[in-house]
Amino acid sequence: GISLGALGIGMPDIVLWISVLLRGVYETAIKYGFGYEMPEEKFFILAVLEAPMLTGEEWNTVNASIDAYIEQEAHMIPSDADMKRQIEKTANAFATDMLVTKFIQGLPIVGMIGGVADPVYYNKVMSYVELKYRKRYLITKLKGIKG
Repeated sequence: GISLGALGIGMPDIVLWISVLLRGVYETAIKYGFGYEMPEEKFFILAVLEAPMLTGEEWNTVNASIDAYIEQEAHMIPSDADMKRQIEKTANAFATDMLVTKFIQGLPIVGMIGGVADPVYYNKVMSYVELKYRKRYLITKLKGIKG
């Protein structure tokens, strides 16, 4: 991100950053014994990616829905409309929060500042992802012990 920012290249960095982020999420899911290819898992991943980009009441609402998902034993397969809506919500959360940094990254030399934001956002998102997958794993194990 920093090197691309120094050259004034911001847009290609978005694709690279999202790829690295998704790889981290998929590795975390697998580490805790969950898949990432089923529609309900994709829906969960999108919600978990959206939450750390939100603040205030929006964050409270999304975080509560993620916790409710984690508590459920069976998960409904989301409809195409639900999936599309979640994709838009997640994309909007990222766009709102990261738009300025990616714009700055498109300016030569000054763009290095925008590139510095990449690891900050990555750590912010992955900390939340790790927390929610750990919680999901522990609740699943606890239900297995009780059941």
